[in-house]
Amino acid sequence: MNICDYGCNQQAYYKFKNGKFCCSAHYTGCSFYRKFNSKRHKEQWKDKEFIKKCSWSEDRKVSMSKKIKLIWDDDESIYNQEDYRKLKNEKVIEANKKPELRALRSKRLKESHKNPNSKHGTKERKEKSRKSMIQVWSDKEKRKQLSITCRKRWTEEVRKKQAFVMKERYKDPYYLKNRKKGLMQKPNKQEKILMDLLNEMFPGKYKFVGDGSLWINGKNPDFTNENKIIELFGRYWHGKELTGKEPKDNESDRIEHFKKRGYRTLIIWDFELHKDMEKIKERIKNFDSNI
Repeated sequence: MNICDYGCNQQAYYKFKNGKFCCSAHYTGCSFYRKFNSKRHKEQWKDKEFIKKCSWSEDRKVSMSKKIKLIWDDDESIYNQEDYRKLKNEKVIEANKKPELRALRSKRLKESHKNPNSKHGTKERKEKSRKSMIQVWSDKEKRKQLSITCRKRWTEEVRKKQAFVMKERYKDPYYLKNRKKGLMQKPNKQEKILMDLLNEMFPGKYKFVGDGSLWINGKNPDFTNENKIIELFGRYWHGKELTGKEPKDNESDRIEHFKKRGYRTLIIWDFELHKDMEKIKERIKNFDSNI
């Protein structure tokens, strides 16, 4: 096993032209080098003469800002050409399809989180990020601002692109295997209510597979029995605010998706579990009796 020659003492995955080994694709990515470089820069910025040399004048800042805006506003610029964007996206997608590269990234990230010298592994960093998140989510105004900015970013075009990317990912068995590890293995409160109801009506007939144990062309159902599926929809995850679709459209899309694969589907919403349980029992009985 080769050790990084730049001071972090982690396992090295790359060899440079100068014969040295490194834990990162570039020596500046080494955690030890980053700390060393950070200290060096902090000392430099304490020197007033160094600041005068490096600092930009206001005129230079304005001129540079205008140049950058003109580049991004220009339709003929290489950055705004569809061919450039497609090529960039294709390279990323092709790289993510390689299991050995993905496994290597995963391994490196896990090691960096375990290593106390890494920026991800230090207790101070973890505690700082934890406190900052608590501070953000406890402030109502900040939460509103985050909500507004997220809604502006997630336009219909962005949602369609993200939906396409996620559909392709969920067809990948390697992604599904790792996705299952990250999913909650236990059913949530609403799923437990429905599970108890199904066990009461049909003992041992319907199996809970919402933990990622069954995937049907990129979709993970909640309960199955042979060619029958019972889905429990939540108002948040399947509502219009998150999906951009009406609840009825979400239902019809999911039913049609499983119908193409030879399954019949019954959809129950979480709020229905607390309204009239007798109606739900009647719906489930009718669904189960119809072949």
